[in-house]
Amino acid sequence: MNFAVYGDPVRWNICMATNQSITSTPVIVWFRKDLRLADHQALWAACNSGQPVIVLYIREPAESGNGALGAAQGWWLHHSLAALAKTLARHGCALLLRSGDARVILDELIAQSGADAVYWNRRYDPRGIKVDSDIKAALAARNIKVRSFPGQLLHEPSRLKTGAGTPYKVYTPFWRSLEASGEPETPLEAPEAIVSPERTFESETLDDWGLLPTTPNWARQFVDV
Repeated sequence: MNFAVYGDPVRWNICMATNQSITSTPVIVWFRKDLRLADHQALWAACNSGQPVIVLYIREPAESGNGALGAAQGWWLHHSLAALAKTLARHGCALLLRSGDARVILDELIAQSGADAVYWNRRYDPRGIKVDSDIKAALAARNIKVRSFPGQLLHEPSRLKTGAGTPYKVYTPFWRSLEASGEPETPLEAPEAIVSPERTFESETLDDWGLLPTTPNWARQFVDV
């Protein structure tokens, strides 16, 4: 397997809400279905933590609950991650790619980096919730701080419930509750720059993952769309 460091490990000044000094202990931001810098609450919180930031994407096995990728999904993921890596590099940060069980990967990276916190945006499918809850409990038992944030919905599911405190099952009352709940939060801008750790870490490459079609290359014309 080939290894590379995705992104340019350049040091920049961080865009922070306060003038905190940067410590040497990093925080890991685990990207999942949120391959963007703008409106990314986990990334924003990490940038304002006063710690260097490690940006990580894990290609989890199908049995983790994400399911096997279809061919078109693989093509989309390849190009989305490539675009994210380029954008992160312009902000002074590398994108770390690793594949395997998320808990194992996080344990390995924490040991390698000395990170004391992991941030992520929430996922809402039952299997994803279970995986995240188990990882959070395991990390908390080792005094690793875990923070999760809303990442892909207008409102958190826990915010909109019936008078009995249960989820809505009928659309019209749900819609009325949604309208009465007020406007969603204003989307966050992307950080101007991200401070990375002084050292770099090995990363798998997108080519290792073989996400693009080869023979036949049915996606050849997609770049023109």
